[in-house]
Amino acid sequence: MSPLTDTLLVLLTVALALSYLIWRKLRSARHSARDWTSGHAEVCSSCPVIKIHEARNQRASKSTT
Repeated sequence: MSPLTDTLLVLLTVALALSYLIWRKLRSARHSARDWTSGHAEVCSSCPVIKIHEARNQRASKSTT
C-alpha cells in the first residue's frame, strides 16, 4: 500500500479508538451519576450516600425520642 493509504488507515483507527473511549467515559459518567442519586440500597449498598442517609435517619430518630 502507499504511504498515504497507511497514514489514513492509522488516523482512522486512532479517531475511532478515541471516539469509543470518549463514548464509554460519557456513558459511565451518566450511569454513575444515576446510581449515586437514586439512593436505592440495591444499586450500591456500600455507597457513601447511603451511609450518610442512614446516619441522618438515626440522628433524626434519636432527637425525636
